[in-house]
Amino acid sequence: MEGIFTFLENSIGHYAPYIINAFRNIGDNADAEILSEICRLASPDFVRERFASKDYNECDILYFNDNHELSEEVLNEIERLENKLYLNTGFDMWQLLYDYLDKRISEL
Repeated sequence: MEGIFTFLENSIGHYAPYIINAFRNIGDNADAEILSEICRLASPDFVRERFASKDYNECDILYFNDNHELSEEVLNEIERLENKLYLNTGFDMWQLLYDYLDKRISEL
């Protein structure tokens, strides 16, 4: 498994709350809600802690380890939600970011 599962397991997942806030700040509430729900189902810090408590090195974090105690139902729901994120839908989140930056720059 890769994609969102790698995000949840590696150190970048720790920044999920900031990423969710960034989505909201630029007006991408859909992705903010999707990522929030994914994190509710599998908290990145919890997943990372479980992974780090084993005898792995940082460079070993290449895929989601099947040793996590997430049910098949939860794993399927996370995959379903992942497919709704902008990366998988073709949604142009970048235009929202550019608009946000243009607005902030004009406020300076």
